[in-house]
Amino acid sequence: MWARIWDRTLIDAPDGTATVSLPLPELRAEPEVVFGLSASLGPTDDPAEVLAATAWLAPGFELVWSPYPGWRFALPDCTACFGLHGALVVGPRLPVTDDNRAALLEALPGAEVTLSSAGEVVDRGVGSNVLGGPAHALAHLTRVLAHQPAFEPLAAGELVTTGTITDAASIGPGQTWTSDYGGLGLSGIELRVR
Repeated sequence: MWARIWDRTLIDAPDGTATVSLPLPELRAEPEVVFGLSASLGPTDDPAEVLAATAWLAPGFELVWSPYPGWRFALPDCTACFGLHGALVVGPRLPVTDDNRAALLEALPGAEVTLSSAGEVVDRGVGSNVLGGPAHALAHLTRVLAHQPAFEPLAAGELVTTGTITDAASIGPGQTWTSDYGGLGLSGIELRVR
């Protein structure tokens, strides 16, 4: 559901376009909301506290893969494959400011995301699909980390994805995928697969 992102898997797409060529089996794309943290964030239940520690939001495509044919596996198999994470494409960043923080807090749970390929809508979802909303999902992550002493709390400068808002779509070479974030104020991403 969430991923703390390390630089080796980050594909920055500040103009909203990216071309990927990943030699991974059963590749899928998941449209998500990415949080860029401006401050450390300990355990909280409060989405407002999450946004207070957020420098920016961005559209993202988490690219996931599976060595298991047909994506048939048990939870321990997923864990053994490091959560099936292949890469994260991060689109244009929207700064979170005192002027827009309250509006974003209200909009995130109901934000509609549309996933399309070749001009055809493949799926639609809403922010509440991820534990009540992306900020809620990130708050949940802070509590999970607090119960695992081997892991540090979230820190300033970290990027965190909050879970796919639509179903994960199978992607392949020659395809172009787009995401649209409706009235959330985030630009979508155009993802070309080679």
